[in-house]
Order: sequence, then structure tokens, then C-alpha cells
Amino acid sequence: MNKDKLLIISIASLLIFGVVFLGISMFGEKRDDNHPLPIALACIFIANSLALVRNRKRKQMARAKTKKILIINASPRKKGNIAQMVDEMVDEASVQGVETEVIEVQKLQVKPCIACMQCRSKGRCTLPEDDSQRVLNLIKDCEAIVIAAPCYWGNIPGTLKLLFDRIVYGMMDESARGFPIPLHKGKRCVLVSTSTTPWPLNILMHQSHGAIRALKEICRYSGFRTVATIEKGGTRQRTTLTDREKNKCRQALRKLL
Repeated sequence: MNKDKLLIISIASLLIFGVVFLGISMFGEKRDDNHPLPIALACIFIANSLALVRNRKRKQMARAKTKKILIINASPRKKGNIAQMVDEMVDEASVQGVETEVIEVQKLQVKPCIACMQCRSKGRCTLPEDDSQRVLNLIKDCEAIVIAAPCYWGNIPGTLKLLFDRIVYGMMDESARGFPIPLHKGKRCVLVSTSTTPWPLNILMHQSHGAIRALKEICRYSGFRTVATIEKGGTRQRTTLTDREKNKCRQALRKLL
């Protein structure tokens, strides 16, 4: 049974139970007019049911708004596991009728941040324009994002870190006291990482898990809500995706819709 059918059954059950409970409490022969608990419980059930309906409508509206997904591929390997995962997601987006654009970080021309801090006050980078500004504009224009990065030293690749260093002013702002103010609140993201360290050590030893942690940090303070994460270990031996892994990528993509 899929989640939509289960949600409908749950809502219907709560509504029926709430109405019946309310009827019994109000019109039953042995009702206690001085005891408000039955009516209060019935009202709670009905309110919860209505909340579930509203939540479902919000999710449907969010899906309708998802017109473009940006995929940032930080792996330099053209046919590696990350590239295969990205291909699965692009294909699934096409099936769902959603536009995608894939950015290959390895091909970007991005100069290092010089820590002048002028972007904080001016709202733009003072360095000569390069690919970092172009990627930032794409992030602003998309409704959801996928960030796929292999594990380097228990973290994300330097090329990806360099990119996010340069566009931090467009990802989050700061209050007068230095607290982060997210600039992409309401958007969703999927995070993907791989590691040559075999499973489950890639997670327990914070290899691919370390990369995911770093990506979550960036996305959380930027306002993105992480709806799915994918980690794969042992990629030295496991060079291709299994059917289960392919399906997992497609399921993760659908969570962005």
C-alpha cells in the first residue's frame, strides 16, 4: 500500500471515529453533561484529521511548484557511482516531467575566496565574475537541489567547498550579531555521497557520512530541507549500481516533487 492510500485511510478513519465519538458523547443515553472530556477528545480527532488534509494539500501545491531541479555533481569521475546516480535522477525527473540542469563542479572556473568580507555588506562578491556567480543564479532559480559528492578525507571535495565558500552571501545572510539567516527557506534538497570504505564503516567511521554531515550543514543554514540522503560504501569493488540502488535514487528524486 502506497503512502497516499495510507494517508487517505488514516484521515477517513480519524474523521469517522471523531464524528461517532462526538455523536455518542452528545446524544448517548448515558452521557454525562458535566464531563467535557468526550467532546474535547472528539474535537481533537477532528482537528487532527483536518490538519492531515491541509498538510496533504500543501504537499500537492509544493509538487506543482517544482518546475526545475538543479543537480550539482562534485565527482570528477565521468562514469563513477556518483555519475550513475545522477543519471538515474535525471532520467526519473524526465519521466515526471520536471526540468533538470546538471552542474559538473570539476569543469567550473572558480577562484578562491580572499576573505575580504565585503560580500556581507554589499550582497555580492567583489572578485571578477566567474562560474560561482552563474551557479548561484541557478540555485536561486531552482525549486529543489541535489548535491552529489564523493568522500574526500571524511568530507566534501575541495572544489565543492571552494564553490560554496564563494557563494555564501547568496546562500545565507547574517544578523547584526552574526546569527545565520537562511535565504532559501522552503526549498528541498537530496544529498548523495560515496566512499571506497566498505559499508557500514563508511558510515560508522564518518567517511561518506562525514561528507553528508558537511552538506547538511551548508543546506540547513541556507534554508534547504533535506528530504533524503544516499550513501554508498565500498565503491572500489562496487563500481556499478544495483537495481536497488537505482530505485533508491529514483525514490529520492521523487521526494523533491
